[in-house]
Amino acid sequence: MSRVLKLFFSKQGAMENKKYARSPDMIFRLVGQEAILVPIGRSIVDLKSLFNLNEVGAFLWQQLTKPLSRDELLESILREYQVPEKQASADLDQFIAHLLEENCVVEV
Repeated sequence: MSRVLKLFFSKQGAMENKKYARSPDMIFRLVGQEAILVPIGRSIVDLKSLFNLNEVGAFLWQQLTKPLSRDELLESILREYQVPEKQASADLDQFIAHLLEENCVVEV
């Protein structure tokens, strides 16, 4: 099982009660049509350190100007996009787990 899935399953029950905030070690940049997270302090030459976000990922990152819970983020997705709640919920859980694993967000 991948590290992301292990983290997801270990955190799944507690995700709803926690709030998430942007890591102060990440910078968000729009480069043309690309939304990119750039870690501060890691070598820019290491392309594995750059994180491309899709449209929904960029939207969620922009929502995190203040700490938000998983449920608050889910509500934002459902207001902004026409997507089934079950699919949005599952995708959000994976997204949060991946951001936590890569230290892009922190629990507050």
